[in-house]
Amino acid sequence: MSNQRLALLAVLIGSLVNAATVGVSKLGLHQIPPLSFASLRFFLAALCILPFFLLYKKGNAKNYIRTITPISLLASLNIVLFTVGLSFTTANTGGMLYASVPVLVGIIGYLFFKQRLTRIKTIGVLVGFVGVALITVLPLLEVSNPFAGNLFANILIMGGVILWSFYMVLIKKPLELYSPVLVLSNLIFVTAVMLLPFFIWDMSLHSGWWRHVTWEGIFSLFYVAVLTTIFCYGLNQYAIKLGGSVFASVTFYIMPVLAFVINYWLLGEELTPLFIVGTVLALVGTYLVMKK
Repeated sequence: MSNQRLALLAVLIGSLVNAATVGVSKLGLHQIPPLSFASLRFFLAALCILPFFLLYKKGNAKNYIRTITPISLLASLNIVLFTVGLSFTTANTGGMLYASVPVLVGIIGYLFFKQRLTRIKTIGVLVGFVGVALITVLPLLEVSNPFAGNLFANILIMGGVILWSFYMVLIKKPLELYSPVLVLSNLIFVTAVMLLPFFIWDMSLHSGWWRHVTWEGIFSLFYVAVLTTIFCYGLNQYAIKLGGSVFASVTFYIMPVLAFVINYWLLGEELTPLFIVGTVLALVGTYLVMKK
């Protein structure tokens, strides 16, 4: 099977599993404080991936850590912003904002790496930007609607989306030198260490929260730790390595349609009229950017 087909397979499988991530995370965040949730997520992921890291680790560990760690910090900050933001906004909004990743990856490639944008792609960037901007400011336009989300939370998540887009572009070159397992392990270890002070601080603010965690919260935590953080992130690394950053970002184009159904079933979230308009614009813009 060709690299392009393997990359496409990784994108499709990752999209199917990742579609439930935002909704399932929201279930856990109802019971576990956001920073504690993120910390436990990556602590569990670190324990699970440690044997694979030791298996793939080569003699050039110092070069590997020095090269990849600064890039991994971008993804780590994205996790903090996403988790805190999601606890205050709707799952549909949180997931849909990530549909702008392909557009942002295209813009970053154009601005910083001189990648050419055709007229169609330029139109796609503009249309997608309008759609994402509409979803972000939705709380100002539909004040009385409980499904419009929270403006500050939406801005936090959008900040995380931008950081993740930079990560996807910058990690492409290291993936040509190192195994995706090593790259993913670095991301998980760096995030787990970075979140530790936040976890301690969060525990002092919300002492005793663990007494009220049900099986639903435990399932949520293990789902995002194992299936999302290791399986989906791992597939994303392989898709970037084999197909490139823009190609791998198509995951965020496929996920929203599945996520809307899952979020309605899990959380009872409904789509508002302006949210639908913003979604259509964002997806059309993304399609134009990804058209080739």
